[in-house]
Amino acid sequence: QWQQQLYAQYPALAKGFILMPGRLSPWKGQQDFLMLMRKLHDQGLPIAAAIVGEAEANKEGYLQELHQLRHELGLEQQVCFLGHRSDMAELYNEAKAVCHLSRKPEPFGRTLTEALACNTPVLAYAQGGAAESLQQCFPAGLVPVGNLSAFAQQLRKTLEQSNSITLPEQLTFNHQAAQTLALYQGLISGIRG
Repeated sequence: QWQQQLYAQYPALAKGFILMPGRLSPWKGQQDFLMLMRKLHDQGLPIAAAIVGEAEANKEGYLQELHQLRHELGLEQQVCFLGHRSDMAELYNEAKAVCHLSRKPEPFGRTLTEALACNTPVLAYAQGGAAESLQQCFPAGLVPVGNLSAFAQQLRKTLEQSNSITLPEQLTFNHQAAQTLALYQGLISGIRG
């Protein structure tokens, strides 16, 4: 039923799609993602894409810029803007791959590990927390920073083969929650002691 509703609302996604989740902000790389999709289509890979997220406060104009760029690139039938979603696990599971194109190094990049936990391959620029996570889980997803041609090539390769993803225990929710609780308990013990 979830699939039927998604594809009824966004028919272009029904034959498979690439996902780009994240807050809509210029440094998050949605413009690069649109350029990447144009490159893939020019290379004969007619796959659809979904951009998930909403604009930050005071940056609603950025969404309009993205719509305009999508129009200029001729991708209105291939790229869908889904806005804010509460069904991310389902979207990760349904996507063929997830792209992370942040222009600045991020300290962690939660969307990467969420997608990897759903056994969905992730490709990202080799910088910051994204590089650290992918090095442990899916090193084939690392791409030189800013190199959209290499990104397109690696994405094609990822879509054409079966991929092996390993999620270390330290990146799981249960492990991180336990570590956070242990930290707080240690701080409380120190205050009481």
